[in-house]
This record gives sequence, C-alpha cells and structure tokens, in this order.
Amino acid sequence: MPNLKQIANNIKASIPTIRVAMANSEVEAMQDTLGMITKRIFNKGLKTDGTPIGRYDDTNKQTFLTKRAEASLTKKQRADLAKKRLKIGKNNQQDFDGLTYKELRKLKGLQTDYVDLQFNGDLFNSVNVGNFNGRPAIGIVGEKQSKIAGYHDDKYGVIFTASKEEKRIAAESARDYLFKELKRIIGTWS
Repeated sequence: MPNLKQIANNIKASIPTIRVAMANSEVEAMQDTLGMITKRIFNKGLKTDGTPIGRYDDTNKQTFLTKRAEASLTKKQRADLAKKRLKIGKNNQQDFDGLTYKELRKLKGLQTDYVDLQFNGDLFNSVNVGNFNGRPAIGIVGEKQSKIAGYHDDKYGVIFTASKEEKRIAAESARDYLFKELKRIIGTWS
C-alpha cells in the first residue's frame, strides 16, 4: 500500500495529465452542446426557449431567385420552375407572379411545416466549436453566415444560444468525461 509521500508524488506527477483531461472535458462538453444546438435548430426548428422558430411565409411572392438558390435546384426542379414562369395553355393569361419562399422550399424538396433555417447547408456547416480567449466555444464561422444568424435571431428571437437544459447536459458530459479520465490516471499509480 502506498504511503502518503508516494501518493503526493503521484498527484504532483499527474497534474499535467489532469490539466489536459480538464481541457479535453471542456471540448467534449462543447461538442455535445454543438450537437444538441444544431439538432434543435436545424432538425426540430426550435429556438433556445424550446418554442418553434416560426412558419414559412406563403403569401409574399418573389419574382426572382438568387443565382445560388436556383443553381442548387436539380435539372428537373429547374424545369418545373421554368414551366411555372411560362404562360401555359392558350386560355392562361396570367404571368408568372413568383414563388413564395415556402413554394421554393417545396420545389427544392425541403420540408415546409416549420422554419428550420436549412436551405443549402451553409449556415448549418458554419456552426462550429472553436477557440475563444483560449477556451473552447461554439460560434458561427464566416462573416456572411454570422450576419444571417444575427438576422434570424433579430427576426425570430434567440436561436443560436445554448438553452439551460443543453448547458446542464454539457456540464454533466464534461464531469463524466473528467471522472473517467481521473479514474484512468489514478489507475496508473502503482
């Protein structure tokens, strides 16, 4: 059985490894939080407070599409859009009056029941774990995507902040990871 001096020496020798485990537990917590936040926003369409982000507008028609949005359509989807833009049949005198964003999403094959902030994946892919003041943090990479996220926060309410429940689960994840690592470290003491 080790004496107190041996235990003290083991603890002292393990401090650098424990520091690494503590840092890794923070990264583990941020990765878990990232998963929860992106699932909440992009799969469930929920704000930080757990309420729906919103509904897609089906009244405001736009007669143009951005080149990027139109380029993201399949050949068949572009053909369907072209048919809508043309006068079809000799009795049809109505010009193409545009698509609502909801109609555009439907044309692209995306869900339209609730706002999920997914269209081409750019915003989803920009939400990442990074380094902020030497600590792991979740943020939005890229000025354009950051502005888009800010626009949605202003329009719908707080979306891109972890909820209390997400923070609680992340803290538990960090604790569990750290306990597991401490147990492993202590197991190396002989």
